[in-house]
Amino acid sequence: MKKSACCSGFLVAFLFASPIAANAQDPAPLTAAAAAAAITAPPASSQVDEIIALIGREYLHPVSPDALASTARDALLLSLDPYSKYMDPVELGYFDEALKGSIGGVGMSLEPEAVGDGFRIRGPHYGSPAHAAGIRPRDVLVAVDRLKTQGRPLDDVLAGIRGEVGTTVTLDVRSGSNGKVRRVALKRGVIPLGTVLGARRAPSGEWDYVVRPDGPAYLRIIYFGETTVAEFDAALARIAEDNASGLLIDLRGNTGGVVSSAIAIADRLLDAGTIVTVRGRAGVEVHEAEPGVATRLPIALLVSPDTISSAEIFSAALQDHGRAVVVGARSYGKGAVQDIFRLAGGGAVRLTIATYERPSGRPIERHAQGGDPEHGGVWPDAGLEVQLTDDEWKAWTEAQAARDFAAPIDFGETTEIIGPDDRVLAKAIEALTALPAQRASASN
Repeated sequence: MKKSACCSGFLVAFLFASPIAANAQDPAPLTAAAAAAAITAPPASSQVDEIIALIGREYLHPVSPDALASTARDALLLSLDPYSKYMDPVELGYFDEALKGSIGGVGMSLEPEAVGDGFRIRGPHYGSPAHAAGIRPRDVLVAVDRLKTQGRPLDDVLAGIRGEVGTTVTLDVRSGSNGKVRRVALKRGVIPLGTVLGARRAPSGEWDYVVRPDGPAYLRIIYFGETTVAEFDAALARIAEDNASGLLIDLRGNTGGVVSSAIAIADRLLDAGTIVTVRGRAGVEVHEAEPGVATRLPIALLVSPDTISSAEIFSAALQDHGRAVVVGARSYGKGAVQDIFRLAGGGAVRLTIATYERPSGRPIERHAQGGDPEHGGVWPDAGLEVQLTDDEWKAWTEAQAARDFAAPIDFGETTEIIGPDDRVLAKAIEALTALPAQRASASN
């Protein structure tokens, strides 16, 4: 992949609007004294500490100075765009673990919203301590080390589960099938978090990507992490052995991740041309594909409203170069790049440092200043838009969770990639079948 850069200057203006009453009168002209006072007013930056001290000393109700400072910090970042934010040390730790592709814990995922007396378990990672203990999707975690999870924040619960590798944690789990609660003691280990998943697990525990002879291969990228490129390469090698008729890449629910990983995988599928243009304060970077592709299989990309950021860079590059058709619903539309700046006292700031454009020059950003609410995002190709109902989306999410965490025995001899009610996948297979059939081949 080639990267070219040129310098350019940027003038950025942040505009803030206030609501104005319909019957508001034009403001009265400033008096000479008021105008002079406005000119000599101290800068706001010098007043923040003074205001915090004033509130702490005079406000009707006692307020912690730290709480006020936290509110000011969060408001400062929120005023920039929807994506810049403060990350506390716990959130930063989770972020780092996800990008590296492994965590220390027992290997299970929880749904973010509490249900009744605990948190529903999306599923255990195959081969993890949780999986070995018989924990299954839709079980409910009701206690960690005998401390009830009801009423506690999810971050608190996760922090209790995670810990030093080799130590033991006790979980109380209510079965999703019979409602009985059992207590299990699990030894924490290093849990690999796969980011490239397949259609079903083979008896070896590895993913199968082709489940029907001469059928299409299916892989799902759940986010772009530091291990995703290597995982993708391994998946393509397996797919080449299986004589697949095409390649389905499912990006539904992919919330982004490491931009360089998305660019590297796009480079493997494009023979030439621009992948993405990144514009920042320091200049412009144009990332271009190197000659040679890893496969010439026809490709269909599956997208949804929660296909975001790096996943949109990848989708837009393949769509603009005619390398893939896009099926599903319009993506989220996040055309801004963030970097992580770690703070001396702990935590970090996730700050927008650049915007990106797709090869055609069309915008992806929809939500932030300068975005295009009408045209931003990645749209499905003509005739390939599929809008799921809320019930269909919920059913798909549950089916994905069950499949992602399932053991080989759970799949049996199925020749279906996923359940028959996935209209997006059905449309993608139909579109792929209509493309010129090309068998897998490598080109250097």
